[in-house]
Amino acid sequence: DQSSVIGYVNYILEILPVGLGYSDAERVAPDYRDWDVLASPSPELLVDRLNLLLTGGTLPQATINQVLTAVRSAQETLGVIGVGDVTQTRNRVLVAFFLIMCSPDYLVQR
Repeated sequence: DQSSVIGYVNYILEILPVGLGYSDAERVAPDYRDWDVLASPSPELLVDRLNLLLTGGTLPQATINQVLTAVRSAQETLGVIGVGDVTQTRNRVLVAFFLIMCSPDYLVQR
């Protein structure tokens, strides 16, 4: 139902930058370095790869275009609580993961 989807979206937004765990000692943090390499020269490569791996290449072109627009507009952010400074490249990666993981093509089991 709607509250489950909203809860999921908030959860993903919270864990994508820092991972899972209540303290640094027990945190399981994602390593985005390989994704940063794709995001820097070409956001299209990043979105294409995530589309393939997360949705089996089922994202409609309209969704891909929306994700690319958002990824291209991602900027560096300074002083994010619990994260610190985030580069433009890393923000591109986080935006791409977030939007694809919250899209119906990812959420609906086929």
